[in-house]
Amino acid sequence: MKKEAKILLDRIDKGLSESDAWDQAAEREMEQFKNESFDRVWRVIGNRFDWEKVYKVMKVVDWHWQDFGVPSVTTIQKEVYKMAKNAWEKKENWASGGFSIGWEGDTFYIDFSLETAILECGDI
Repeated sequence: MKKEAKILLDRIDKGLSESDAWDQAAEREMEQFKNESFDRVWRVIGNRFDWEKVYKVMKVVDWHWQDFGVPSVTTIQKEVYKMAKNAWEKKENWASGGFSIGWEGDTFYIDFSLETAILECGDI
């Protein structure tokens, strides 16, 4: 029997409902995910991101970063790595240079955006 199944059955035997046992197992798995080495997470999420496309867009719109002008792909990756590592470790959301990085529930994300409009209900 797999270790996870045994843990689940043990929790049920101790009086937890099956639903509560599953919830505890999911919470434990999520905590393990959040505690993973950031470098491992970076390899996965960094490979899913099209850095070259971001660079090309920045070049076309002449998007300058302070101290960098239009940043190179390597510079973009290095700066986003720093922000992402902080967001990951502090469980916070960060935004700078067109990038939004952080947590939405249990999902960690990196987003690059050219234009965003937000309207708070109190603004109406």
